[in-house]
Amino acid sequence: MPINNSYFLNPAHLELAKARYFLKDGNGNLVENDIEEVFNRVVNHIYSNEQEPKHKEEALKYRLEKKIIDAGRISIPMTSNDDILTPGIF
Repeated sequence: MPINNSYFLNPAHLELAKARYFLKDGNGNLVENDIEEVFNRVVNHIYSNEQEPKHKEEALKYRLEKKIIDAGRISIPMTSNDDILTPGIF
């Protein structure tokens, strides 16, 4: 069940998040439809080498409870070219 309406107190904040943080395809269409999907993508990337699944679960829980708020963007997959990371094709 989407949590957008309960997570964002102001509808403008949801539109801002969609414009800045929700993953989009090559044509600019949204791939993610809910902030929970964004959090899952970020947590999966940050904890991709984590051996303890509990840490990943806690990280997601804290984001949903607004105890952790990420800054910046994570666009995955990434490709390396001459020590420069560039977004890959989604």
